[in-house]
Amino acid sequence: MSDICIIYSRKDSSIVRQLVSLLKGTDWTVWWDENISTGDWERSVRKAIGESRVLVAVVSPNTEGSDVFRDELLLAKKKGKSIFPFVINDADLPLGFGFFHRTDAFGWSGKNDTHFKSLAGKLSSELGNSSPTRPSSLVIRGKTIRLPACVFSLSSFETRLDPRAGIELLGLATPAAGLLSAYDTYAWREDRNFARSIEAFRASSSVLVLDSGNYEAFRLNDRFDSTAALEGWKKEKNLSGWKRDSFIETATTMSPDLAFSFDDPDPKGTASEIADTVIANTRMDEDGIDSRDFPICPIVHLPHGSKTPLPTLASQIICRVANGLDPIMIAVPERELGNGILERARTIREIRRSLNALGKYYPLHILGTGNPLSMLVLSAVGADSFDGLEWCRTVADWDEWRLHHLQHFDFFARGELGRLPVGLRKLAENKEAPYELRASCYNLAAFQHWVKEIQDRVGTTGLGELMELHVPGIGRRLLKELHGEFNE
Repeated sequence: MSDICIIYSRKDSSIVRQLVSLLKGTDWTVWWDENISTGDWERSVRKAIGESRVLVAVVSPNTEGSDVFRDELLLAKKKGKSIFPFVINDADLPLGFGFFHRTDAFGWSGKNDTHFKSLAGKLSSELGNSSPTRPSSLVIRGKTIRLPACVFSLSSFETRLDPRAGIELLGLATPAAGLLSAYDTYAWREDRNFARSIEAFRASSSVLVLDSGNYEAFRLNDRFDSTAALEGWKKEKNLSGWKRDSFIETATTMSPDLAFSFDDPDPKGTASEIADTVIANTRMDEDGIDSRDFPICPIVHLPHGSKTPLPTLASQIICRVANGLDPIMIAVPERELGNGILERARTIREIRRSLNALGKYYPLHILGTGNPLSMLVLSAVGADSFDGLEWCRTVADWDEWRLHHLQHFDFFARGELGRLPVGLRKLAENKEAPYELRASCYNLAAFQHWVKEIQDRVGTTGLGELMELHVPGIGRRLLKELHGEFNE
């Protein structure tokens, strides 16, 4: 059973496809005759009209005089369905249907404009608001960040750009947001130049994000071992490793605009037990930071080896955390959402549907997503912000959305630099500057360009067009993932 059945003229297929995409973006289920793959067309249409909750009739000069269109309207009326004519060009409805919930949208271009919003409002009065509206921005500590957002991460682990130089670069460019590791910040807490660069970035319009530091500590095998401490093991590394107290000290001193909680990367137990642990740990961080005026957002890790399907398990944990903490944002690592991009898209789509069912929009942050194509796909299925290190590990192809080895910056270091803002271009062209810093200047501008392309297309069919353009081999399949059609 679908919420909405759409009838129309085949000559209007291209514009109707955009209407279908917008309606599905509200999380209403939509049927139209392109859903028919095999079988009897007439029987399928009759069944769809009978089982739908409402009928949307796309009216144009192409439907005038159509016996089939009139018969479909008559069947919907006979079945007691509410009919919502969406008149995209000046045209007459069949006699007897002019008084229904009509929306005049002459010249509609397929955008999420006042015409579509008028139709959606009328449908909401009948169907109810199936999900909260996806926000186009998020206010964090008085700073507005446009969504979907790219958070430019810095790390001491396996990157060519030293975070101390990186935060100076971010201060020059003032992107929407930048992220520092609490582990790195704590290690260099005596570096006055680093502290001044952090303060300058925090004072800018950019959102300063602090992560838990557990990524670096885990990769460098430098996490505090509480078991070793309790048992009195004489392993100095275990006893002096990275721990919550150091994170809280760093967050208190730094006072970022937003901090991610001190996370447990290897959770155990049922979905409820894992969620309750995340809630308790986040509250422990909140209580431990004196005079805190910034939000702390939970990081949810997913367990290994569960018999529950991953999309279901992730949704159960994250929704319980959302209910328990009512956070400004919830984070989950991309690598834990599935093996391939299609599986990860499926998991995020299910998480988004489950979160929206709570009646409030909770932005979803994906940790470790620095590939522009992944940002594109995951934005389309409901993710809202991303942080990754690719921008300071690789070099970007501005037009193709592909990443190359950092040494290939030489291929882009001439003509492409003309696209950069003056300040970044001057540094990128400086042959005396470190090579990785010059490449990062170029990458920073390229990533900002890509993210704006995504932001400008959210809520329209444009995201699908970008996917078909940049991943032509599987673009259609990705579009099916976008609409929740998960059949392999």
